Amino acid sequence: MKVRPLLVAAVLCLAGLAGCTTNHDLPTISNAPSTPTVDLEAVAKSYYDCMTDAGIEMNISANSQGALTNVTFGGDHAVEWQSPDGGAGVSLPSNAPAGPVTHDYNQQGAYLTIDGMDHTEVYLQCLSASGYSDSATIVPVFFDPEQIEHALTITNTWASCARENGFPDVRDAIALPDNSGLTHLHLPSSITEDQLRQLLAVCPNFDPDQPGAGTPSTESSAGFLLPQMLFDSPSEAPIDSTSDPEAQLAADHVDKLYSIWYEAIETYYENH
Repeated sequence: MKVRPLLVAAVLCLAGLAGCTTNHDLPTISNAPSTPTVDLEAVAKSYYDCMTDAGIEMNISANSQGALTNVTFGGDHAVEWQSPDGGAGVSLPSNAPAGPVTHDYNQQGAYLTIDGMDHTEVYLQCLSASGYSDSATIVPVFFDPEQIEHALTITNTWASCARENGFPDVRDAIALPDNSGLTHLHLPSSITEDQLRQLLAVCPNFDPDQPGAGTPSTESSAGFLLPQMLFDSPSEAPIDSTSDPEAQLAADHVDKLYSIWYEAIETYYENH
């Protein structure tokens, strides 16, 4: 099982936008209640219709609650986009050559390119006319209060140990409202790999005997088996090795730190 921090990035075609229809053959949720989720389905379907009518290959899929609200770019294409709500991403075709992706996530303004062709105008028209946004379709994950309490216990126990062993600025985590999770601890990205290994030797971050650790799991709650921790970003600069080798080295260093952080739990599950 590979455990990594997850970052989430990425909705009624109005009569004013020509070419938008609502006749594509898509599945629907049977007996769906009259809730905001149903409205999101209609919005997502409308955005899908608008983009499809413009000749852009799209996919539509269900969210974690089974509602068809997730619209993504489809086909085997090289796609780069940045949405008005701050989401951004790169999707490469299966036959793309291996190598680093140099997408500039700090680029200003929303845009869409597919196989090198600019589709920004229709993209923004469909977003505006439909009201779709990636962030609006995300269904919050809620955890059992006992899971939150367990996560707080292991997180803040580890934080206390870190403060006693050379990192006095590590602050305790607190629970977020409505059982949606908890805040993260922070370690400086300037910590060396040797320093992190020494810290973890004194303050182990994974206990295989804790509740829930006995069976490998890909469920979101599996992340609560470790203290909730992030390494502070070394820079706000875009990670592009072709224009800023120092930024790439810093990013590689942080990636190695995360590999060390997850080493114990990954080793455990590789052997169980």
